[in-house]
Amino acid sequence: SFWISDFRDPLYRAFDTPFLMKWAAKTFPRRVCKQADVITAVSKGCLDSLNFDNHPNRVVVTNGFDRDDVLDIAYRDNDKFTLSYMGRIYPAKQSLVPLFAAIKELISENLIDRRKVCFQYAGPSKSDFLLQVAQFELDDIINATDSVNRRESLKREVESHVLVLCSWNNKGEEGVVTGKLLEYMMVRKPVVALVQGTLCNSVVKEMIDDGNLGFCYEEARKDIDTPLLKKFLMEQYMMFVSGNTDTFTPNMEYVERYNYDTITSQIVQLLPERLREEISRKGVSKIDYIQPIEHM
Repeated sequence: SFWISDFRDPLYRAFDTPFLMKWAAKTFPRRVCKQADVITAVSKGCLDSLNFDNHPNRVVVTNGFDRDDVLDIAYRDNDKFTLSYMGRIYPAKQSLVPLFAAIKELISENLIDRRKVCFQYAGPSKSDFLLQVAQFELDDIINATDSVNRRESLKREVESHVLVLCSWNNKGEEGVVTGKLLEYMMVRKPVVALVQGTLCNSVVKEMIDDGNLGFCYEEARKDIDTPLLKKFLMEQYMMFVSGNTDTFTPNMEYVERYNYDTITSQIVQLLPERLREEISRKGVSKIDYIQPIEHM
């Protein structure tokens, strides 16, 4: 068998790997995957975190999106400037505070009419979300609910004007890219990314810039990024007020790299030619040659 050993998440994460599991997590790839023909991981940071640098064939294979997910979603245009965050929040790692602070300042400076703004949240971290926004007295613009199904989540994102992303970038935790960013590429709405942590120039920022997807605020350069965050929000709000909401122009050549069709082709190219020919000839189902390992 030709073995591609694939990692969609780091095995070891300093902030939540139990102490008694740290050695096993850090050494798992070297102990278990020595005979793998290819080691793949979701990002360069994830690949580096496997502590298996001497494997001869290491490749990044990102996550992606499937546009079929949004093809038949019926939606309406919101009558308020709507920002949305759908999903979990890890309070120790992710913070919406810089965004709430920017919105609060723009309202106080009479640059944004609070009657025309809505921030909607849905997910399993509703209490953490409300705790982060509480200090800014923005209750009247907040619409927070518990988790909704994926279809409803996508509908709310499609109806939004700005999609909000939270991530982090610390030493030993570089390369964190949540699946939400890829989902946002599919939805094709401007993104505000908020990256906590001590390191700047995160992978999220690189992707936002390369794809012309919106704006990335990094805590590590907050003195620079705070006024730029306000400026970006103001620009998006003014486009909404003027009715000019069709000006978002992401770099589609870059975005298409994350289409599942492209990623599937990338994986197929990792296979030996004889296997590619066999799959093409026999029409082998992916179930026949993918074996997930969910636990160490």
